[in-house]
Amino acid sequence: MKEKMSTKFAAVVGAAALALAGCSGSGTDSKSSSKLNVSTSFYPITYLVEKIGGDAVKVNDLTPPGSDAHGAELSPAEIAKMEKSDLVIYLETMSPSIDKAVKTAKIKETMEIGKSVGLLPRTEIAAVSEQLPNVDDAEGHDHEAEGHDHEAEGHDHEAEGHDHEAEGHDHEAEGHDEHGHNHGVNDPHFWTDPSRLAKAAPLVADELAKLDSKNADMFKKNAAKVSDELTKAASDFKSTLADKQCTTRSFVVTHLAFGYLAKENNLKQIGIASFDPDLEPSPARIAQIKEIVARDHVNTIFTTSDQEMKVADSVARETGAKVQVLDPAATKRNKDKDYLDVMKENFELLSKSMSCK
Repeated sequence: MKEKMSTKFAAVVGAAALALAGCSGSGTDSKSSSKLNVSTSFYPITYLVEKIGGDAVKVNDLTPPGSDAHGAELSPAEIAKMEKSDLVIYLETMSPSIDKAVKTAKIKETMEIGKSVGLLPRTEIAAVSEQLPNVDDAEGHDHEAEGHDHEAEGHDHEAEGHDHEAEGHDHEAEGHDEHGHNHGVNDPHFWTDPSRLAKAAPLVADELAKLDSKNADMFKKNAAKVSDELTKAASDFKSTLADKQCTTRSFVVTHLAFGYLAKENNLKQIGIASFDPDLEPSPARIAQIKEIVARDHVNTIFTTSDQEMKVADSVARETGAKVQVLDPAATKRNKDKDYLDVMKENFELLSKSMSCK
């Protein structure tokens, strides 16, 4: 009888232990749910928040790996998930769908990161870029064919005081590319220069600290660390270019995504398309590229994504150049490489393509 009671007692103790273990597991979930929930509009912001927030933050990237960061479309379920976030960090004009969701959804806190990094007008980026003349655009307007030679007509716009930028009649400045898309006045691709992404780090830390003051010191420390890493990577690339002799300082890319990097390092990016990647090059356009490739001693045609590979291949076949991916890291292509890994790889590819020795 005594033995039976001991067995029964042991069973009760065992059950209690299991119950306590269950409570312990529930406590872990509770701890997990106490993390800040932050939704980010695309990968470079995700990278910053993960590095700065550490284990105190759970990140929901609204542009999943391999998708189009410019054309991200949010489903009702994704919008509902975003609405549960404590904070949404986004870049205005990068994705119209996300911009619309941010404006219409019920969100607790938002941070527009473009205000933190000093975005530049497309006209300023165009100064370090060579956008090929669009001889056969969607509207079929060839201004030379139409005989509109303003110098021949004697129109001196400066003398007449017509400043088209001041009047706002600059289609690139307005963000209207040849396809009629409106991507804003400024070029959004700031993150292709790591030193600009570094500028956003302390401000992201401040925003997280407002919502979680207990971890404010950690956020600040992590932000300083990632900012230093990004700034050093950018500085190392600039030093490499300064220390070596390069055959050319030009590079050809499927669309103008690397203007900030080009401006920071005194390079010239040559775009097959303009800021909008939706372009299939015509024979006339390819002929223009062939001339530039020969003129600037270019040996590589860079594509920014797998979706643009067809364009790069067709141009490479005509020019004799090779094709390589210059990844802008707008989304995460490779799970084993983070944003900084990709940028360092880009620097090496550019250096080799310009024959820097």
